Amino acid sequence: MRILLALVLFLLICGSTSFGFTTEQYDDLAKSDSAGKFYLKGVGDSLQFASVWSEGNGHAPLFCPPEKFVLTADNFDNIYTEELEKLKKEKGIKQTKSLPVGLVMLLGLQSTFPCKSAQAGK
Repeated sequence: MRILLALVLFLLICGSTSFGFTTEQYDDLAKSDSAGKFYLKGVGDSLQFASVWSEGNGHAPLFCPPEKFVLTADNFDNIYTEELEKLKKEKGIKQTKSLPVGLVMLLGLQSTFPCKSAQAGK
């Protein structure tokens, strides 16, 4: 959990442009091109690799999807969209345009696939 908190704080402090698209930039891409879903798939796949690597190196996974569950581009799109709406409505974040897409995706994956305490406590 400390690693995740440090990552989130680092992303927020350092700005978002060097970490990929912001939500505003992604919205522009998604409107004009079907590549938007594939961008989200790439972000999601990267987060999956990071989670597996973390767990394989004795740390807690970032999120815990069911075994043998394959996340598709549509899954990632739905998770991202739902998390962005939740951030706007439930968390009261008004300025979501500058959030990094990767951060929104990570938070969405964590809320969709939370880890049980035994998995998170590695």
